[in-house]
Amino acid sequence: VAMTGFRCLLPSLSKDPRPGVDHRDPNAVTLMGEFAEVELPRAGFNLDRWKNNVLNGRDPTMQAEVSELFSGPSTDLLALLQDMLARGPGQRPAAPDALRRVSSL
Repeated sequence: VAMTGFRCLLPSLSKDPRPGVDHRDPNAVTLMGEFAEVELPRAGFNLDRWKNNVLNGRDPTMQAEVSELFSGPSTDLLALLQDMLARGPGQRPAAPDALRRVSSL
């Protein structure tokens, strides 16, 4: 569910803006794939570390999207997504708790 949230919040993850990357190609490594399988694990599944890595990177489109997301009124939503990314399932919020938190945003 958290990954779907990131697809909605960061449009580049859904439609890769890089030239030559066709998101319909099942063999393509898209930004979403890199995010989920490389970048987020490299940051220890810590959104603040991941954000800093992106902002210090070379992709201006993703930098703009991440900068906007992390500088706006999305703090509580990002906190929920961070909790949903906890490694241990027992550490993640239960569905009713996550829905309660989302409904209060």
